[in-house]
Amino acid sequence: MGSGPQRTGERYFGLHTKGTGKARISLSEEFLTYSLKVTPCNRKYPHDWASCLCGHKGERATRRDLRTHNYLPIACEYAKQRLECPRGDDCPHSHNLFEYWLHPKRFRTEMCLFRSNCDRRVCFFAHSSEELRQLQDGLPPAELCWRLQRGVLTA
Repeated sequence: MGSGPQRTGERYFGLHTKGTGKARISLSEEFLTYSLKVTPCNRKYPHDWASCLCGHKGERATRRDLRTHNYLPIACEYAKQRLECPRGDDCPHSHNLFEYWLHPKRFRTEMCLFRSNCDRRVCFFAHSSEELRQLQDGLPPAELCWRLQRGVLTA
């Protein structure tokens, strides 16, 4: 999980940020909801997992593929306690923050607290009324089950 070789300007998710530091990147909604942190990483050298689009064994952001695993954007009771879920991949609920907020039924259904001043590399929330999506009927409102550490949500 250390820092591997990085080329100038390609710090965050391997995309050119023109030396601006933490630049928000533009990825399609479909990529964010179905692919980010889903595909296992095949890099054979140490690198910064937070900057990689792929999932890594042992990384808490790694997600199950919604095309093969049918889970809901409702937090697993075990995951909320940071315990291993006995149902594993068969659990019908989200096991981490990325599964919860990047689920197509939950993604951008709430406004970002920072709105246009947001500097997150990838933000789960809407930054304008145009980006805001309606929460689907039958889903409970967002749960405050994920801890807030130094202004960053963690699972």
